[in-house]
Amino acid sequence: MLLTDLLENTSKKYPDNIVVRDKDREISYRQLAILSSRLASCLIRQGVELGDRIGIYLDRSIEAAVAIFGILKAGAAYVPIDITFPPERKAYIIDNCSIKILIIDSKKIELFAENLTSASCLNCMLVMDDLEAKEGKIPKKIKVIPFQRIVSFEPLKDDLPISDSALANILYTSGSTDQPKGVMATHRALTACIDNVFKYYMLSSKERISSTVPLHFSMSVFEIFVTIKAGATICLVPSGMFAFPTSLANFIEKERLTVWHSVPSVITPLVLYGNLKERNLSSLRLVHLGGEVIPVEYLRQFMSIVPHAQCYNIYGSAETHEITRFHINQSSNSVTIIPVGKPWEEVEIFLVDEAGNLVQKEEGATGELYVYTPSLMQGYWADKKRTDQVLFRSSFHPQEKEVKIYRTGDIAKIDQDGNYVLIGRADSTIKRGGIRIGLDEIEAVLFNRPEVREAAVVVKGQGVRPEIKAVIVLQKRSFLSEEDIRGFCRKKLARYMVPDRFEFRDFLPRTSTGKIDKKNL
Repeated sequence: MLLTDLLENTSKKYPDNIVVRDKDREISYRQLAILSSRLASCLIRQGVELGDRIGIYLDRSIEAAVAIFGILKAGAAYVPIDITFPPERKAYIIDNCSIKILIIDSKKIELFAENLTSASCLNCMLVMDDLEAKEGKIPKKIKVIPFQRIVSFEPLKDDLPISDSALANILYTSGSTDQPKGVMATHRALTACIDNVFKYYMLSSKERISSTVPLHFSMSVFEIFVTIKAGATICLVPSGMFAFPTSLANFIEKERLTVWHSVPSVITPLVLYGNLKERNLSSLRLVHLGGEVIPVEYLRQFMSIVPHAQCYNIYGSAETHEITRFHINQSSNSVTIIPVGKPWEEVEIFLVDEAGNLVQKEEGATGELYVYTPSLMQGYWADKKRTDQVLFRSSFHPQEKEVKIYRTGDIAKIDQDGNYVLIGRADSTIKRGGIRIGLDEIEAVLFNRPEVREAAVVVKGQGVRPEIKAVIVLQKRSFLSEEDIRGFCRKKLARYMVPDRFEFRDFLPRTSTGKIDKKNL
């Protein structure tokens, strides 16, 4: 099955259902199917061929949904470009995967103009709104096609011979070097993940699902394609709203959301400042969290306010997409770190020690996660060296000759119920005195102090004894001294895990995907 089949099937079954709500605008499945087919015709007329890469420089929006499906219908792969990336990185992405056509809106043309001089292969821009494009900012070599012209094309009538092994998207993620990595996913890989998620959560056409993450973040696959498979509605949460918990809580209530999907850190300000107890959140039935450590104390408070909602912690990456889930219930209240749970059907997880040997799966076993999943990436675009470092055939898997496994870089242990519990990254799990220390475990303990609103633990320096630094944001009108928090950690952590230094800040820096930016701590 192709991703485009999801829209075509649903547009026939639920043509008048609303697929995307964007503030006071909305679009039906029928309209999305027609508009995306017109865009596909336009792209093909511009010379787009099977396997080409088309850039998307748009916020989450109706236009972005049209762009994604128009690109896929044309047999190309969509490449979202993070609006917050610096000019050099945007230009790198365009040139790295040879983007000839960029889909943009008029407001961003001026913003993007500074990238155009160094993006050598770009020759066409499709403008997705009726506002006047500031073409004076665009080099003459780049053809500009306005929205009025795009919608004048006849909808694509004949299906193209697209294979499910064809590239569907390239999501650029931060790399260990200065340049981002382009993670390649096929139609087959993405539909495998989508099918698992759709069946497990029993999603219906009545769902109203939040959209909170940027298009270049892998969690957007859930928000877009799982919703469309269900015939449900994607409710776009305005990006600026995350800084105003009261407005965000009002949005959840007003939009009658049934599914909340986001990174976990969004929960903390909602609980603290969203006045949730005064809201009618009876429509909310599923809370789907992933991408970072869950602040356990605030999740407990959130669950007490919406006890009818089923909460899940999910685990995956751009390379694998969602591969495990853990149902969080009241019995989870005793843990300091919420497990990521157990794998989906057809997903196999291997624990591997530092010597590269398999670790027997039993309570307390610890190792790096190696994964086989049908939703596995093809590799990193034009980067065989980095691909081969993490994606390879292994005797761990009985079908060694047929399949590859992925080295995640995540360290996990197995709890008494057989669930996987993440304790850190291989590159953020340090050794002091020969003992492995997971930084995520330290963060989880810090969150158990009621005065702590946010916390992040980083390592400074190298050598035999690198320094562990905890950076903490306190609740409003709260006080906590370094002596207090150090004493608390000594009671909860092994002596060798207690941070060497504590630093208090007003806020923590974040990346464009909403995660804490530890590189800048």
